[in-house]
Amino acid sequence: MHVSIKEFIRTGYFGTVTIGMTRAEVIQALGTPDNDHHFSSDAAGLYYAWYEFFYDRATEKVHGIQNDHLAAFPCLQNKRVSNKHALLPDDTQFEIDLWFLKPGFYTTHDEVLEHLNATAISYIVKPDPYNEGGLLLQTESGVTMDFVSYVSKKGKTVMVLNGMRLFEGYGLK
Repeated sequence: MHVSIKEFIRTGYFGTVTIGMTRAEVIQALGTPDNDHHFSSDAAGLYYAWYEFFYDRATEKVHGIQNDHLAAFPCLQNKRVSNKHALLPDDTQFEIDLWFLKPGFYTTHDEVLEHLNATAISYIVKPDPYNEGGLLLQTESGVTMDFVSYVSKKGKTVMVLNGMRLFEGYGLK
């Protein structure tokens, strides 16, 4: 199966997978996950690299899709980041077009805005209530991207893309 990050951001579909599908349907579409982790008696998640598909254990319905490991250990001097495993599954379960994401490099807030504007994807930007100084960018499809604020040795603030996620019940507001 082919997965496009651009289409995920635009439509909320990770290939053919989206919110409301069952755990079995996700596995049928994406193949065997790297992990099927049970968080509690009612919550669990399928992992493909760091693409996470959260589901309710009772209904096995997917209620969230995310990758929140895009800015692992950023080096502001050379724009490097440890994200290769977060972006590309070890076993090729599916083919993925990363669009503006680049293994080994982080993406800034301004770069994301350039790509969204160039492709006419509607969005709003708002403060991140869970991360002081951080920003959230939300698209019409409900996909949210969060940015973490880092300060370089020279005192410059850099907003780095940390994660993208889609959870049931979210949309452009």
